[in-house]
Amino acid sequence: MKQMLLLPCLLALGIGLSLNNARAVLEAIFNHKSDFTRTPKYGIERRSQSWRSCRYRALKSALPIAELGFAIYFSYFVWYAATHGQLLSVPFLLMFQAGFLYVALSSLLPWSPKFSFGTSRSTSPIPA
Repeated sequence: MKQMLLLPCLLALGIGLSLNNARAVLEAIFNHKSDFTRTPKYGIERRSQSWRSCRYRALKSALPIAELGFAIYFSYFVWYAATHGQLLSVPFLLMFQAGFLYVALSSLLPWSPKFSFGTSRSTSPIPA
């Protein structure tokens, strides 16, 4: 039963990935030769280097901006359906909105500046 509660999340994720899948299908239809690019890792070059201090940066693409645009687009329709009494369509529209928003933010967050909110760790010992 617990897995059934996660089904809307799985559907939302599948919806959010639809633009990326559509791009791949169009590349195949139009015989666009794109290079296989390995997933960039954290850039660890020596054994003593910590992976936590390295930043993962994916390739730049306009696709997350389009996904964010779709999330805003569906946000409008969630609002419209809720205010016009079409409450049965709201859960389905929320899946579209959440899916596109999750995928867009997952792609854009590695490019945002890192905030520490006062939890900076000093490497030098603090005198007693």
